[in-house]
Amino acid sequence: MPTLAPQRQVNRKSPGSPTHATMAHDNNAHNAAARSSSPSGLTPSEVLQDLIDATAHQIISVESSADQSESFYATLAVRLGLYMNQYTDVANESGDDHNDLFDDEAKPLIDDVNVRCRLLMARLMLDLMLKNSDVNRDETTTTYVSNVKDLDAGGWKNIHDDLKRLVQWLVETEKIDADADEVQNIQAHLKAFQSVALLRSQLKSTVGKIASRRKQKISQYTNTTVFMASYRDARDEISAMSNVVGGSVDDLLLLPDEVISFNFPKSVKTLKELLERIIHAMDDFVEGETVPLKALQSNLSTTLQSWERRLDRPALYECGYFKSSSHSSETKPASSANANRKSHRHEDDSSEDLEDSDDDQILMKIKKSKSNQVKSKTVYRSDSDDDTLAEHPPQKKRRKRIPYSEEEKTALLDGVKKFGKGKWTEILDDNADLFAVNKRTNINLKDLYRNLTK
Repeated sequence: MPTLAPQRQVNRKSPGSPTHATMAHDNNAHNAAARSSSPSGLTPSEVLQDLIDATAHQIISVESSADQSESFYATLAVRLGLYMNQYTDVANESGDDHNDLFDDEAKPLIDDVNVRCRLLMARLMLDLMLKNSDVNRDETTTTYVSNVKDLDAGGWKNIHDDLKRLVQWLVETEKIDADADEVQNIQAHLKAFQSVALLRSQLKSTVGKIASRRKQKISQYTNTTVFMASYRDARDEISAMSNVVGGSVDDLLLLPDEVISFNFPKSVKTLKELLERIIHAMDDFVEGETVPLKALQSNLSTTLQSWERRLDRPALYECGYFKSSSHSSETKPASSANANRKSHRHEDDSSEDLEDSDDDQILMKIKKSKSNQVKSKTVYRSDSDDDTLAEHPPQKKRRKRIPYSEEEKTALLDGVKKFGKGKWTEILDDNADLFAVNKRTNINLKDLYRNLTK
């Protein structure tokens, strides 16, 4: 079964590979020449590639905070998987096996670097946004990612590697700067989650060993202190990365000392109980409604949408097949490859026009085969035309941050004196009338107290 994910075991060039940009340029030039010389317009594989490109664009453009965005991601993921499966079948009819969607050393399945960048962005979005849906990352059929908290360090490393590859392509095509703050910022976010996942897996492994052994000594598990120390080192490194980019990585993305600190016990039973408590606290940390997962999702969504605007627009948007409000009229012109695609289409082409062409009959088959797929229940309207269905939900306005008043600061400090540090719920309840005005939460109080006591 063809997959949306590349095979991880394939060897690849390092991010500094000097040949990648040349290969991308040659491939795009070859595509342009082939399309312009095609007597009958677009081939089935080119039509499918356009559909893949447009669907990836839709996935990137979804507002992560929109209502029912998860079901919308699921619908688009199924659709993208369908297009990828059919595209792979068509592409491999020539007898060439493509082992990797994004392989730079062998012949890639998709050689247009703009499409590959957009497809990789879409996969990053799905990996972190679609965390509880019945869609598979590889097969697009069952269980996508059961829960982000269950991703192990290897899973986070794969996501981090995808980001590095995307940055490589964007840098080599001169879309972004490798040292840009947003690059360092997302890398720090991902490293924070990877470090938490590694520590969690190490502690769970220790708990499993304790549960499976009959005779054991506490001295067998002194490595737990090494695990904790390694995480603290990683935390310091992430904090340093944050300082380089202006402190944009919130400290709340890092496990605090009160979660991971404990006096090494004298009994194995006590150690097991302590580790289980820490693991539970780590799960709560990752799944927090405010931070840190939503902070990462928001940061990733905003950054990828910004980067995607620097790519050539999908051909189906250029020719008017879709209505799009996510790109302004000032978006840079399409590449020569996309221009040649447009040369086969009239400016007023509609979906009916596309369906009438011989080369695009495959589009009708795709529409029929996807008719039984899950469909989003939400209808969105375009900003440019209220009577036209849009491909993206309207973006919600972000809640304006309200500065803390002196009364709130005083009440918090008095509450800590009265109830103790960490008793944020008690402090919140004791000053409900004051904190409820601006809808302050336990996390808000913790964040404020940390800033006040720096």
